[in-house]
Amino acid sequence: MTARPDEDRDVIIHYVEEIDAGTGERRDTWMLYVGQTPIGDETTEARAIQSGLRIGGKHGKPVWLLSRRGYPLKPITDDDRTVSFVASCPEGHQPSIELKAGKVRQHLDDLEFFCISCGHNFKPDAKSKDNLRRYVELADSSWY
Repeated sequence: MTARPDEDRDVIIHYVEEIDAGTGERRDTWMLYVGQTPIGDETTEARAIQSGLRIGGKHGKPVWLLSRRGYPLKPITDDDRTVSFVASCPEGHQPSIELKAGKVRQHLDDLEFFCISCGHNFKPDAKSKDNLRRYVELADSSWY
């Protein structure tokens, strides 16, 4: 049986588009709730997911995302957590890379990156893969 969200108890990440009354500028915000109680907000979905997972782990509650598309709520797991690192392309540029932790665990040997500085597609070398694997494992062990 699939778990169902309990919006009165679970951790909910709720996307909200805010409009500044003075300037009329639109701003994306992800509000964090435990049940009906607001507990904070983040400026990016990735940060909201990281915060939500941390809060969910601390309180033993599942985490759900109400995205820009609206309902239904999407369950969020540790595989949805963003892992950031730097890789070197063949030209020596070092673009910052962000990946979902679950994708790194499942597809590390198939990863290919694109460097926006020079336009090269490249695969991480063996040392970079090993460093990334250790980084994800270290992040996994210290996440909560």
